[in-house]
Amino acid sequence: FVFESLAPEARGAAWPLVHSERRGAVLLEMSDAVRRSLIGRMRAEEVAAVVQTLDSDEIADLVNSLPDEQRQAVLDQVDRADQAEVHAVLSFPEDSVGAMMDLDFVAVREDATLEAVHRLLRRKKPLPAHTNELIVVDRNTTLRGVLPLDRLLFEEPETEVGAVMLMQPTYFFTDDLDR
Repeated sequence: FVFESLAPEARGAAWPLVHSERRGAVLLEMSDAVRRSLIGRMRAEEVAAVVQTLDSDEIADLVNSLPDEQRQAVLDQVDRADQAEVHAVLSFPEDSVGAMMDLDFVAVREDATLEAVHRLLRRKKPLPAHTNELIVVDRNTTLRGVLPLDRLLFEEPETEVGAVMLMQPTYFFTDDLDR
């Protein structure tokens, strides 16, 4: 909001004052017009450095507002794993669930014990932002349910995930429209 209330010349002067690790998040909060005006002054390498702190879905949101030429130049600078995920998100229509989905999640098997899940999470830290449940899958990685974190914390460690998971999770298909 602060950047949007500044005159365009003042934005350019204020931008270097934003800590480099926060620039990606700040850009995401700006309107498209303000974002484009700031990014328009940056080289592709600078934009790529800014997006390095973002998750793949956030990178997709940011580069989606860039002109095609600049978008590709920025994506060429991003690491290969993020590139593949960003391309996957960008392949969906803008108002679809696929374009809005968060690719950062934790999946656990239904036959694992809660104690094993605790060990997995301690090794994986930190958890993806806004995680309040884990995806539960079977041996074939088919969705079976979700494990709320409160159940993980308060049930007995030797209990299997399948015994305490919620078996009817809400889910969407990637081509569903945002409504």
